[in-house]
Amino acid sequence: MAISKTIKSKILLAKSNNWIDPYKLQPIEKPIPTSIENLKAWSSMYEIDHIIPNKYFHDDSFSNKVLTSFANNREKAKRTPFEWLGSQVLVWYYIVVA
Repeated sequence: MAISKTIKSKILLAKSNNWIDPYKLQPIEKPIPTSIENLKAWSSMYEIDHIIPNKYFHDDSFSNKVLTSFANNREKAKRTPFEWLGSQVLVWYYIVVA
């Protein structure tokens, strides 16, 4: 069973944030790796987002990425977290410290 590079990256990003979506502090569901289909279904619920969008600075490094829900990524669009979330202190604390 070959796992795609994208799915591997999503799992690594989720693990690096302790399975928490840093933008809304929601839990990220852990995948059930019983089949490729299950992993693809899990992967389709989440997207890799650039924390600082490429329109400001092209940084494709791991440290500029988070795993977030499809809905959160659409809502954030091509904005920085600060432009999107404003001064929500708890969320900023989690993004910076965690």
